Amino acid sequence: VLGLAAALTAVALRRVLPDLPATGSSTGPATDPATGPSTGPATDPATGSSTGPATDPATGPSTGPATGAAPGGVRDRLAGVPAALRSGPLLAVCAVTVVVVTGHFAAYTYITALVRRDAGLSGLGLSAVLFGYGAAGIGGIVLAARFIDRRPRLANGACVSGVVVALAALATVAHGSTAGTVASVALWGAGFTALPVCLQAVVLRVAPRSTDTASALYVVAFQIGIGGGALAGSLLVNAGLLAILPAFGLVLALAGLLVLLAARRAFPPPDPAGPSPGPAGSQIRRANRPAS
Repeated sequence: VLGLAAALTAVALRRVLPDLPATGSSTGPATDPATGPSTGPATDPATGSSTGPATDPATGPSTGPATGAAPGGVRDRLAGVPAALRSGPLLAVCAVTVVVVTGHFAAYTYITALVRRDAGLSGLGLSAVLFGYGAAGIGGIVLAARFIDRRPRLANGACVSGVVVALAALATVAHGSTAGTVASVALWGAGFTALPVCLQAVVLRVAPRSTDTASALYVVAFQIGIGGGALAGSLLVNAGLLAILPAFGLVLALAGLLVLLAARRAFPPPDPAGPSPGPAGSQIRRANRPAS
């Protein structure tokens, strides 16, 4: 609950407050600490003549001191929120995030109790299994990085599928098997640890012109999944239903996988003409184009 409240507060402040200038606005001509304030325009040492204000070839002569203020304002920032909420691909990514993360944390919150129940491990053995979860997660990120740019739908689908298979094994064949439990936990770690990275990359791809708003919505969706999953897991455990946590997480992960497979526009392939489908990609291509 506290995490969700903090995320919502951060999003609200980020949307409403304008960017602050880095150094403040200029109040007059530049001052040299050694010689005191400047009394006129800059002078060319060679000729003694005034060189005048600096001129930008693209925009013309300068008309006054720079203030460092960012363009746009509160209205421009708030205007991006309804547009993001109307984006079908972005909402699909957030839906996958909420459903899968809720299912994951419903079971993962009680992973220690599940490993003790299924594998009979405790102490050092239990710590080794949890260490394996994290180590497998690093491997999952490295593997997903090879595909996320070229095949984002495949990368995200593979991550969610790993969670589905792991939870299915914990709900069925891994019960009472130490080797099965360890393997399932490792697959679970590989799939879910890489998933947030893959989803964040997709968020930036489907909303290249409103990355701040899209990322904020994605963070809120993730926080809802964390809080909702932990709450659902605690309710089931308090009701004496620890054994069905993997099955509960499995159902939600399957639902997220179905949404992922159905929402083709939410996981687009990259622009074949360059590294990014948005305006930044075209700028990079122009910058790298050799001069004629």
